[in-house]
Amino acid sequence: MPSRGEDFAKMRKALPPAQGALLHVLVYRRGRDVPIRSLYAKLENDNPTHRYQQQRVGAILSKLNAKLAPHKLVVRPGEKRRTYRLYDIASE
Repeated sequence: MPSRGEDFAKMRKALPPAQGALLHVLVYRRGRDVPIRSLYAKLENDNPTHRYQQQRVGAILSKLNAKLAPHKLVVRPGEKRRTYRLYDIASE
C-alpha cells in the first residue's frame, strides 16, 4: 500500500505545469505566506494589476485544492494581505 508521501509524489508529477509550478513554490515555503506576485511570476513574465494576478493565480489554486484535498492539504489566503499559504488540514 503506498504511503501518503508516495501518493503525493505521484499526484505532484501528474499536475499540469501551472499547478505544478505554484505547488512547488508553496511546498518550498511551507508554513510561510507567499505573495501573490511571487506565485504569478512563476506563470507569466508581465506585470499586470494586482487584481488580474490574483484572479489568474486564484483560478489555478482552486483546481489545485481539489487535488490536494485527499492529501489533507489546502491552499488558503495567508495571514498577510495579498498572500497565500499551504496548510496541513490533518492537524485541524
